[in-house]
Amino acid sequence: MERSLTISIQRLESSDLTRIADLQQCYALRYPGSTVLQGNTYRLPRFSKLEDYFCVFDASREIIGYAALHPVPVFEGPVNHSHLLWADVKVDPVYLDQEGMLDQILEYLFAYARDLISRHPPRPAQMVFQIYPIEVEMTQYLHRRGFVHTESIYQLTRDLTLPIQPILAPPGMQVVPWRMQTVDEQCKYIQGRNQAFPEAAITLDDWQSFMRSPFWEFGACLAVFDGAELAGSILLYWDEEQNQFSSQWVGFTEYIFVLPRWRGLGLGTYLVTQGMLYLRKNGLKEAQLEVKAANVGALGLYTRLGYQVKRESWFMEITL
Repeated sequence: MERSLTISIQRLESSDLTRIADLQQCYALRYPGSTVLQGNTYRLPRFSKLEDYFCVFDASREIIGYAALHPVPVFEGPVNHSHLLWADVKVDPVYLDQEGMLDQILEYLFAYARDLISRHPPRPAQMVFQIYPIEVEMTQYLHRRGFVHTESIYQLTRDLTLPIQPILAPPGMQVVPWRMQTVDEQCKYIQGRNQAFPEAAITLDDWQSFMRSPFWEFGACLAVFDGAELAGSILLYWDEEQNQFSSQWVGFTEYIFVLPRWRGLGLGTYLVTQGMLYLRKNGLKEAQLEVKAANVGALGLYTRLGYQVKRESWFMEITL
């Protein structure tokens, strides 16, 4: 029997977390391989802004969907750098009028996004969904609403039980597990990372929030210094609690960068290798990372080091 189209959208409350996790598990059964976040994930500091998460209720107050919107505003840099609003929507796969419900959710997100970007410097703004090909109905829906597939993203995995060939650091440089205990150190890292990834710039508050999470407790930032200057870095972490329920202990590598002055010295290969060795030393059996399919150079580097493509996802965008 079809449920009523009378829905309400409200901000996520802590008491909703368990039911949200149940909803995502149902969604993952319908679309195997889609991203599922456990309820406890939302309690991490990086998900502390619950005002950016929304529950969708039917007339009987059952949760039949959720939505999230993560703004990444741009405050400086080239004028063609857009404000990004990363969106996610999951709806109950047994709900019959999917399109009617999605229309209401998307219009809600559009209005919320336009209000957010009105508080920031005038720039173009894009709303972006990351969708897996198996999510056929959602992909088709977004196409009908004007979203365009702009990029493909590969998730790569590396079996850490296989041999890892050690790589020597370039002369005069050293890699250190950088804990960044001072604000000056944190600002140095943020400046380097934002230079490498201007489209995903972070603030000091963003980084300090991550540093308060369990991910930082069990992870590390391996940094290469040339004297006192930061030359490159790789971020490593894993979810200790999630790995307890998995047969394969997985670690993640993100935000791998070498700053322009030090490129061409083999630092990228060195950092990725050191990252794999660090994860293996800490008991991880598999390393994962994501790379844009168009980044042929990085993709070639990772595959040479033993990474294999596990699955693909798509960025679907619309200009607000």
